[in-house]
Amino acid sequence: MKEISRRQRFAARPTLGQLFGARTRADRVWRNESIRRAHLDHGYSLTEIGRAVGLDCATISRIANPPDAV
Repeated sequence: MKEISRRQRFAARPTLGQLFGARTRADRVWRNESIRRAHLDHGYSLTEIGRAVGLDCATISRIANPPDAV
């Protein structure tokens, strides 16, 4: 079985700009849910999300992987 490259696997995923709109700064609950979706559903790295949202990578990690989800 041949492996599919990362580029091909994520070709159809939405851009971070599409995932995080103007609501990102205004609505924290919506922002946090968007961060979780970007990381878990669309495969964006924590660093990529942090740059797009303007938060530190450690903060993004706490949001994307809350302790109660384990």
